[in-house]
Amino acid sequence: MWNWLALLATPALSLTVLGLGFALVTPSCAHQTLAWLHAVHAAGVLLGLCFSAGALWQRGSGREGQREARRDFVHAMAVPVGLLFTLVMAAQWFVAWVLSPCAA
Repeated sequence: MWNWLALLATPALSLTVLGLGFALVTPSCAHQTLAWLHAVHAAGVLLGLCFSAGALWQRGSGREGQREARRDFVHAMAVPVGLLFTLVMAAQWFVAWVLSPCAA
């Protein structure tokens, strides 16, 4: 289960965080606080790390066979994909932290 969460849910979570980040800019600027914006990014990064750590914890069986080889391949791809999209969310958070969306 963790493999599929890291492989499919983390990219979807990254898109959700991006969309929510854009949607929260106007209310954040109106209230002069970026707390919700940072909370959304922090929750996304934390969930992405949890999904990736769960996929890393769930290992393949090491048995031979086509079905086991397919499962091992999914496991081998889940961790890097989860970490990549977690890094993307962290980079988006960094940009929101450094460049104020309310400037100009």
